Formats: sequence, structure tokens, C-alpha cells
Amino acid sequence: MISENISIKKWGNSQGIRLSNSILKRLGMKYPDEKELKLEVNDNGIFLSKKKDAIDELFENFDYEKYKNEAPIGEVDWGQAVGKEKIE
Repeated sequence: MISENISIKKWGNSQGIRLSNSILKRLGMKYPDEKELKLEVNDNGIFLSKKKDAIDELFENFDYEKYKNEAPIGEVDWGQAVGKEKIE
């Protein structure tokens, strides 16, 4: 774990912090390749973490075992064709 004191500085109309290279390296990030971090705030403080890929976030709570056990086996009947589907 890296512990580092940082300052909050004025940045335009907002406030900002700067992260040292040692923190970015610890996260496996390299500026300017990856510019986004995930920020979480709770009663204990502010937490920064490397932002997950969009697909990872979409499937974060996906239960594969449950899906595998409940998914129908074989062909699925989606009903009659409606609209302009092309059936060959």
C-alpha cells in the first residue's frame, strides 16, 4: 500500500488533486494512455481505483452458474416473425 499526502488545488472553477507516477504505476496505469479512474466516496473517505472496461462493468454482477443452470437447452422459439425479418 502506498500512503501519500496530497494537496487540493484550484483548477478552473473546481478543485483538483495531482497523482504521482508512483500511484499510477501501482494501479498499472500510464499517462496519457489511461485517463479515467473510478471515484467512490463514503463516510471513511475518497477511494480511487482503475476504471474497469465497459464490458467488465456490464457483467460485474452476472452469475454465470445461475445462467448456465436456468438457460434453455437447444433451440429457442422466439415466436412468429414480425416486421421485415428475412427468413431463408
